[in-house]
Amino acid sequence: HQQPSAPLSPKIKVPIDAAWALLALAFAPWEGEAPLWASHSIQYQGRADPYSTQSLLGALETRSLLDLFYEDFLPTCGLGAFGYAGVSIPFASQVEPALRLARALKALRPELPLFLGGPSASMQLAESRSASLHRFFDGIVVGPGERPTEALALCLESGGDLSRVPGLVHVVDGKVERVPQASPVPLEEIPLPEEVFDRSAYLADGMVEPLRIRLSQACTWGRCAFCNITGHRHLFPLQRPAEEAMFSRVEALARRGEKVVYLADDEADPEMLERFSRWLLEREIRIYWTTNLRFSPKMTLEWARTLFRAGCRGPAVGVEVLDDRLLALMRKGTDLELIDRCLENLAWGSLPVMAYMIVGLPTETEEEARASFELLRGYVLEGKIDRAIYSLYGISPRSPVQRFPARYGITAVHPRPGADLSPHCFDFDHAGMDRRRAAGLVAEFSAAIDEARRSRVGTA
Repeated sequence: HQQPSAPLSPKIKVPIDAAWALLALAFAPWEGEAPLWASHSIQYQGRADPYSTQSLLGALETRSLLDLFYEDFLPTCGLGAFGYAGVSIPFASQVEPALRLARALKALRPELPLFLGGPSASMQLAESRSASLHRFFDGIVVGPGERPTEALALCLESGGDLSRVPGLVHVVDGKVERVPQASPVPLEEIPLPEEVFDRSAYLADGMVEPLRIRLSQACTWGRCAFCNITGHRHLFPLQRPAEEAMFSRVEALARRGEKVVYLADDEADPEMLERFSRWLLEREIRIYWTTNLRFSPKMTLEWARTLFRAGCRGPAVGVEVLDDRLLALMRKGTDLELIDRCLENLAWGSLPVMAYMIVGLPTETEEEARASFELLRGYVLEGKIDRAIYSLYGISPRSPVQRFPARYGITAVHPRPGADLSPHCFDFDHAGMDRRRAAGLVAEFSAAIDEARRSRVGTA
């Protein structure tokens, strides 16, 4: 990845895209591959559908620009010093690159035991029943990896039976077998990264990367119709550990010199955050931190000021849509009055938020989407929302909408052919706007919000 200092303007992006297209001609037949330009980064975009076993296998039949990189880079990594290896796959877009990496590792060291893990490996790749896909690796660890990783290490070092490793998906006699999961390690017992390895060795010189830890796991609300977090609770169960033990972990990080911490809680409890903030202030622990919020009547102005004084900056919140009908249909548990009051308190407390927005919810009309956008744009111009990220709605596997589509106004669902790895479904029939129109509004609204943000910053 390269990290531009500012979003790329069309005057820069278009010539670079053209240059890339010319460069790709030299690597035919790989012309289907390209970097995916985001506002602040360049990401490799492969050719496979990451939710389809056959698509992945088909893409891997042809060589990739990534294969060239791995073949040059891996021999420099000193792999001979390791007895086994793991590849973590947080996002679906990383599935194809991860499989190419696994194949390159196996080509370099065929005897090296290699396992995949991470959210996308657990929720998508592990669903495949194809033994052919497993020829690139030795197994997939499903769910939290602490206990399976320890069991794997003991098993490999002693020559034991892999079928005793909890949560492992692997091939036995030509068939994909699944080992039942074990109970997860409590959050307070998971070692901090700095206790295991020198994290600074993985960062570029001068790079400040927030240290990611959790004070809790999963969501206590757990009722949003579009969300699959409850459906995957068998993978990532609800945990609310003893606060004092978790707070002390943050103190240990601060004493070691960490300056920025990301509390990666799925839904940070407001009362817990207030206690955490007062705990930091009482001990004069100076760190910057952010987290994920859910609108609550407990978000008072004093609450926001306390979090800000304790180092909180730029929290994220799932607004989803600014329409009372749709919020009620999706069982979000919020309404426009609560959202407005919370945003007012957060802004006056110096905590403008990053908002996650969705377009194309079941039965949403274009008129409702545009009205929601105008409200959001107003919040951005007022400085109550710092920035917003729009996404096109897709039916999540294991979500209430997927289980009971008619209840939410969906009359027909059209899954992608061959998509066997628990994909989101973006093609469905309902009384709302056309799906292609919804996708167009995502692009339109994203550009307009970026413009509104630049306008606000320019006049500040």
